[in-house]
Amino acid sequence: MKSKLIRMAAILVFAGVLTGGGLVDSAEACPLCKAAAEEDSNQAKAYMYSILFMLAVPGMIFGGLTAGLIRLGLKEAKAMKELESEGPQSELVPRQKLNLREPATADV
Repeated sequence: MKSKLIRMAAILVFAGVLTGGGLVDSAEACPLCKAAAEEDSNQAKAYMYSILFMLAVPGMIFGGLTAGLIRLGLKEAKAMKELESEGPQSELVPRQKLNLREPATADV
């Protein structure tokens, strides 16, 4: 238990060192973006919204693919469970009852 606490504290200290631990000033926008955001123009607002949409698209794509794969996996698991619950297939029809002919052989 004590080793877990020491390990967790070490991880938190390491993460704090990596992120600057509050010693780094907050990030600011580039001068042109900052000036555009301070003005009340529609073009600046449209630019900011376009950035948000561009950031959202990859998330929606990967989220949709992930949801589709999870749904496919659940559907497959349900089908496998249904097959296992049916037990062995004793209803298989022998070849003779299907009235199938043997492949024809050429007379040489």
